[in-house]
This record gives sequence, structure tokens and C-alpha cells, in this order.
Amino acid sequence: MSEGYAKLLEACEPHGMVLFHQLWHAGHNWGPIDGSLPWSASDLPGISGIVPIPMTQAMMDEVIASFADAARKCVALGTKGVEIHCAHGYLLAHFMSANTNDRTDQYSGSTENRLRFPIEVVRAVRAAVPAGYPVGVRVAPDVVPGGIDVELCTLLCQKLEAEGLIDFVDCSLGNYETWDTMWEGMHEGAGYQLKTSGAIARAVKSPRSLPHTRRGRCCDSRGRRGFRVDDARPHC
Repeated sequence: MSEGYAKLLEACEPHGMVLFHQLWHAGHNWGPIDGSLPWSASDLPGISGIVPIPMTQAMMDEVIASFADAARKCVALGTKGVEIHCAHGYLLAHFMSANTNDRTDQYSGSTENRLRFPIEVVRAVRAAVPAGYPVGVRVAPDVVPGGIDVELCTLLCQKLEAEGLIDFVDCSLGNYETWDTMWEGMHEGAGYQLKTSGAIARAVKSPRSLPHTRRGRCCDSRGRRGFRVDDARPHC
């Protein structure tokens, strides 16, 4: 792995590029390579129909430690930052959404409780990397009734920012139940995600002016990129 990353980083460098790595757990969407059942916040199946194993505290501790270990490996491999995936119906989003989290412990029920596990993961990642090493999160309203909305994404980012845990926010949209919004089809207008991503970006009030990335056909009909809207914050 280290040899492959070294070649990739070497190929990027002449172009002024830096490589960030996304840290991700599929949750109920895919099982482990050994064929065992997937893990999730609750025993609620995803689009695959497979009923996952509700995570015990020991499982959660293992996942937190694994995120931190993955971040340390990213540093050692020479990548320039990490992004923690809290969106698109993957594991951390399972805990965030009331639609996929029917636990009865401190990780469910209230908004505060449903954000607890993602925050613990980000804390562990931040503690695992050197000072100044960029850590960010991807968030996305899932466009599902009763699920993750702009307000919940915003609250997560604000809490992470208040603790000094993140350096950037990556705004997206949708999950596997709203596939058409997530995969940025040509039926969508240019910048169709700006309404939700702009709202999240405006609410993250850091003196550092946290950069954020946005996606969702961010070019006009002629393929020109980088157009701005008046409600946007500085972005990458």
C-alpha cells in the first residue's frame, strides 16, 4: 500500500495537487469481506434488504479506534488531510437519522444523542493526527421525511467547530433512498445543491472562515466552473 501511495503522491505533486483521504464505514449497506452481517446503529435493513447487527458498545469502540488508526495510516502514507464521511446513508449517518436509529441507549432519541457517535469518531481522529493536519467532514441532508435535514447537518458542524475538531466541511445531498439527488444526474440544474449547502455553510460561523466544498453539477450549461451565488461562503 505504501508504495502505491508514494507513486500517487509523486504523480500529483507536479500539478500542485494535494491528496486527502476519505474515511468511511458502509454500515448496513455492505458486509465485511468475510461474509458476515454488516453492522449498523439498529437492526433496520438498507436497500440491500440485509438485516444488520445492532452495534454493541464494544463494536462502537472498535469502529472509533479503527477510524483513528486509519487516520494515523493516512498521515504515515503522506496524505495531506482526511475527510470523515457522515453522509449518504453510511454508518455515521445511521446514528444521526431517526429513520435508522431506534436504539434505547445514550446514542438515540434526542438530537444530542444521535450526534454523539459521529462526534466521538471525529474526536478520535483529531486526537490521532498531528496538530495542523486537516480534518473535515462530509455532511448531506438526505431528502427523506424524518431523516437528516439541513438543521441537523448544521448542528453537527457547529458542534465539531466549537470543539476545534474540523478544518473544513464538504456539503453534499441525498442517500441511497434518494439516489437521483445523490448522483448528480443531468436532469438536475447547475448548482442544484447550493440551496442546502449554502445554508449549512452560512451557519458555520468560524473566525477562521471554515472552507467548504460543494458538489452537484457546479458548472453552468457551457461547462464553466466556479460560479458564485450571493449566499455562498468562501469555498474550495
